[in-house]
Amino acid sequence: MMRIDAHVHFVPPATDDTRTARARAEPYLALLQSSGGPQGYASAARMLADADAAQIDQLVVLGLYPQQHASCVMSNTATLDLAQQYPQRIIPFVVLQPLAGVAAHEELRRAVAAGARGVGELSPYAQGYGWDDPAFLALVEACLAHDLPLNIHINAPVGRNYPGKVPTAPQRAYELAVRYPKLQLILAHWGGGLLFYEIIPQVAAALANVCYDTAASPLTYPTAAIVRAALACVSPHKILYGSDYPLLLTPRASREPAMTGFAADLAACLPDFASQQAVFGGNMIALLEQVGARMPAQRDVPRAPLPPVSARTPVALLAAAQPTARDVLHQHKIPWQIHDINPFEPLSQAAAARGMDSAGLATLLEELREAGA
Repeated sequence: MMRIDAHVHFVPPATDDTRTARARAEPYLALLQSSGGPQGYASAARMLADADAAQIDQLVVLGLYPQQHASCVMSNTATLDLAQQYPQRIIPFVVLQPLAGVAAHEELRRAVAAGARGVGELSPYAQGYGWDDPAFLALVEACLAHDLPLNIHINAPVGRNYPGKVPTAPQRAYELAVRYPKLQLILAHWGGGLLFYEIIPQVAAALANVCYDTAASPLTYPTAAIVRAALACVSPHKILYGSDYPLLLTPRASREPAMTGFAADLAACLPDFASQQAVFGGNMIALLEQVGARMPAQRDVPRAPLPPVSARTPVALLAAAQPTARDVLHQHKIPWQIHDINPFEPLSQAAAARGMDSAGLATLLEELREAGA
């Protein structure tokens, strides 16, 4: 059985001068990697030795959501060089800053030509864009065009606070999956709990192409409990073993990175050998087999237009697709920013909540149509 860690970062030890330079360029990442926190460091040799100790055959190496495009290029170059040096061990994913625009897309093409197998880890909060930002959506569509899986950082919206915990509600990821049903989406850190909602059949259908990795799990969840709860909601074929190495998963017990402990604990909690095969490699292999399976001549994937506006049209999706609708919604005091509302609230419910009867809804729909929505 090929065993794959689907969530690893290459964070080698650095000199004081290097850390100072990183802090100037990437203050958020410098905060996460400051001394005293759970961040560990490991050279390539140490990383592979720890993988051997845990009987891990291959490592998916992800970038860490930089804010600066130049930092993305530097990170990607290091990851791609590592993959060339250890082609049988390293599966390279590359990180991008959507706000870099054309430069980000050029970097993606460079990375794909050099052997990149996916994109990630991205973080809308840490990188300064919204889930409905056109620059981010354009990059999502580029992933679709290249058949690349996309790994996005997401965490539980409740529970204790810690460095790196961000206000990323799982419903943002749900909205993205619904908008792009063919996107191979990997939600880090158990998807912030989104997987629990897959017990609802309609949600499970909408998230058919979404997988969840287990990165950093011991820092938040008791392993046996989270595995038991997860398997009550999703198939093991939707779960990817990921460690978040070299993050220190038991910082009170050890200040050295390792893969052995969590890998063994997770394997012991899976109900049978078939589940272990799926979680520890089979699921990742299935994702990677689709990379480049259909490479269209036209790289850009056009977004499907919304159907004609009706009472069932979601307010947030309408506003995102048709800017002319925003003034009409504002005039009727209907909030449309996706961070303020349920992204799937239909116009009929939004109108009723503002005191409109059926005649008022009809007037609203007519004004939206006249505005070109």
